[in-house]
Amino acid sequence: MPTQRRLAGAEEFFAASMTLREAGPRLSLMRLMSFDGMIKAREELSRRAPLQRLTPTVILLKVLGALLSRPQYNELNSRVDQDTVITYESVNVALPIYRERGRTTVIVVEDVNRKTVEELSSEVRSAKEGTDYSKATFLLVNLGVMGIDAITGISLPGIASSVAIGRIRKGPVYDEARDRTVTANIAWVTLTVDPRVVGPDVTGSFLADLASVLANKDLVLQLLS
Repeated sequence: MPTQRRLAGAEEFFAASMTLREAGPRLSLMRLMSFDGMIKAREELSRRAPLQRLTPTVILLKVLGALLSRPQYNELNSRVDQDTVITYESVNVALPIYRERGRTTVIVVEDVNRKTVEELSSEVRSAKEGTDYSKATFLLVNLGVMGIDAITGISLPGIASSVAIGRIRKGPVYDEARDRTVTANIAWVTLTVDPRVVGPDVTGSFLADLASVLANKDLVLQLLS
C-alpha cells in the first residue's frame, strides 16, 4: 500500500530551492577557484588556537559576510517581495548543515557581517533546525562535504542571491597574478542570482573578488580579524 507524507525541514528547504516558479528567474555563473588561501589561513588559526577548530563553512560565512557588506555588492544581499526589492545592511545567511546519518539541518545565521568568526563557529555548532527563512538575505550551500563537485540553480523564494561551493580537490587552475597555470586546492563556486535584481557587472566583479580572497591567506586572515 502506498504511503504519503509532507515535506518538512531540510526536505522542504531543498524542494523550495528547486521550485523556479516560487523562487523567480535565476541566472547561475560558475568559476573554478583556488582555496589555497582559505586552507592556509585555517591552518594558521588552528596553530594559534588549537581548540578552536574552525570549519571551512564558518570561514566562508565570515568571508561572504565581509564581501556582501561592501557597497558595490549590496544588491546581492537582497530579498524580493513581488515587485519590490529590499536591500539589507545585515547579512543573514540561510545555511544547510549536514548532520550525522545523512540528516540535513537548515539554519539562518543572522548578522554574519557583524559577528566574529568565533561567534559564528559557536552559533553554527549549537544551532537547531528552523524552517522560517523570511529573515534570510543570502544563501550559502557547501556541497563539498557531500563529495559533490558543482551544482546550479540553488536558491530560495524571496532571496536574490546564493553561493554554492563544491568539493575541494587538487587540480590545475589559472593564476592571473603569475600568468600561468598552477596546481592548487580548487573547487567550483556557483553564484546564482535573480537577474532582475543583480546585474552582470556585479556578478562578475563579486566572483573575481571572492576568488582573489580565497586564494590569498593574508586576505582571508584580514577579513576574519
